[in-house]
Amino acid sequence: MNYHMAIDMWSLGCILAELYTGFPIFPGENEQEQLSCIMEVLGVPDKDFINKSSRKKLFFDPGGAPRLVVNSKGRRRRPGSKTLAQVLRCNDDDFVDFISKCLVWDPERRIKPASALRHPFVTGGRRPKVLTSTSKSTLSTPSLSGRRKDTTETPKKSLISAPTPLTARSSRTTASNAAPPTPSSSSHASTLGTSRSYRASQPQSLSSYHSSRTLNGYATATAK
Repeated sequence: MNYHMAIDMWSLGCILAELYTGFPIFPGENEQEQLSCIMEVLGVPDKDFINKSSRKKLFFDPGGAPRLVVNSKGRRRRPGSKTLAQVLRCNDDDFVDFISKCLVWDPERRIKPASALRHPFVTGGRRPKVLTSTSKSTLSTPSLSGRRKDTTETPKKSLISAPTPLTARSSRTTASNAAPPTPSSSSHASTLGTSRSYRASQPQSLSSYHSSRTLNGYATATAK
């Protein structure tokens, strides 16, 4: 028999049972004993199902009866001697029913994922919402207005990437080579005023300088 989706549903049933009880639901020591554990709860499979197996001679006799084995503790498991509710120790009918639909011998009769999603155990007694073709297309394809809105509301900061060492050096080089900023009117006026005062005071300092040279020269000539 080929492996397909049905084996996943079987695994789901085993995992849920183990999560609930804390123990494996079919704790066999080997293949023969594990099959005995399964038959202890699910009973012996149909002969038609057994005949599909390529290894049926290892587990069943020519008449289709299971070959019973004894485990290391001396225990022999009897097919159909336990119910699933007894093994799970659970009185939740929905949970037990869900597990029983996952653990079915014939994979073709095992519950399918779509049916499992509509099971009362999954929905909690609520009727699941069925998606129509219109709602599916709406969910899968966002509207153009929504895209435009998302693009418009994108912060500008996110469009500017963080500076790299190369861009940082380029920015510093550009800043150093740039022309000095044009002074404002107030700063320009203050600069002009300063230069004017400097020019106004300059002749006085020069005349003082020449007079001191003259006096020094006169004093020097007198001294000679």
